[in-house]
Amino acid sequence: MNISPYQARVIVFLFLLTATTSLQAQKLSGTIVDAITSETLPFVNVFFNNTAYHALTDSAGRFSFTQTPGGEQTLIVRVVGYKIRTQKIQTSGKELITLSIKLIPDPNQLAEVNVTTKKDKEWLRQLGVFQQQFLGGGTATKSCKILNPWVLDFAEQNGTLTALAGDVLEIDNQHLGYKISYLLNQFRYDGIAVSYAGYAEFSPYFTADSLFNARWAANRRNSYWYSDTHFFNALKEHKTTANHYEAFTDKPGEDRNKRSQYF
Repeated sequence: MNISPYQARVIVFLFLLTATTSLQAQKLSGTIVDAITSETLPFVNVFFNNTAYHALTDSAGRFSFTQTPGGEQTLIVRVVGYKIRTQKIQTSGKELITLSIKLIPDPNQLAEVNVTTKKDKEWLRQLGVFQQQFLGGGTATKSCKILNPWVLDFAEQNGTLTALAGDVLEIDNQHLGYKISYLLNQFRYDGIAVSYAGYAEFSPYFTADSLFNARWAANRRNSYWYSDTHFFNALKEHKTTANHYEAFTDKPGEDRNKRSQYF
């Protein structure tokens, strides 16, 4: 995604699907094995990208979902020592879906990882820029925290900051009541626009405090309304006007190259 740094963003605002996907009473199950030995793999994390739908394989490498988010979704499969596997799943019916997934061992993940406990002032400055652009600058960001920032490494050249993560980023979002595990694939910020990509797994917090639950529900609802996802859902359902959007198309024969880069 490419967004202006002046747009206040919170990562979960972009990815939150609580209010955007219909629930399907469709069962999905499968088995995960080692691609080389064909041995079943226990305790493998399986989740639908950008959602709170996740499961772990049992001792026989089996997993199952009794409900799935609707539409085309991306299933993510990850466990330490293996390459991440992604698979597109169309969950639009009530038929049973059964998968057999093979994971390829990743020797790089098994190598010893040295984590530098002491970070210099330059790294701290770069971390500040990263957090501002990745989490956003809104009021809700004050309730968000990256729990393991030390997994991040930065590089800067010609005014462009890039970031790599040696492990899954763990993000505590008290504003919406989620812990987010984010697999960062790439991050780039050139001082004008920021772009990043990865996979997000949402784990909702649970509490008996009704005030917390009501606050989280309201914040999730408010963050969805008039977000990017809300707009594209309205566009897809031909309800832009009903949702107070104005959508425009190019005039016939108009040169699209004359558009602003932020059109």
